[in-house]
Amino acid sequence: MIDMVTPYEQGEEQTKFNSLRFRVEAWKLGWHVGLENKIFGFGPGNTKRVIRAYARENPHLKRLKKLNHIHNQFMQTFAMTGLVGLLSFLALLICHFWLFMKYLGKQYSQVVRIRPGCQSWNRRTLE
Repeated sequence: MIDMVTPYEQGEEQTKFNSLRFRVEAWKLGWHVGLENKIFGFGPGNTKRVIRAYARENPHLKRLKKLNHIHNQFMQTFAMTGLVGLLSFLALLICHFWLFMKYLGKQYSQVVRIRPGCQSWNRRTLE
């Protein structure tokens, strides 16, 4: 695995088409397409069309034609919906994480029993 990553770390192109190169090229595709349509992206449902067009422009990447997605949720969102969609997606994730942490904090602030008959501890006792 390390020998597959090393050429990318050094900025070299790989000649062998393996799983890592396949994903990295798909991510590059997502990044380039996202940069072409920065604000609103290329639109949902157009992933196959965009991937095929990119593969036609770059014949050495003809294996990408079979892809249905970009193999990275953030790159896929950026390419499809642009910065507007990516920032909305990140806000949604952050909001859910914040709500989860808030809920988790409430759960630990209540009395916690290790097992029946044992000492009860609350958050202040544990700190």
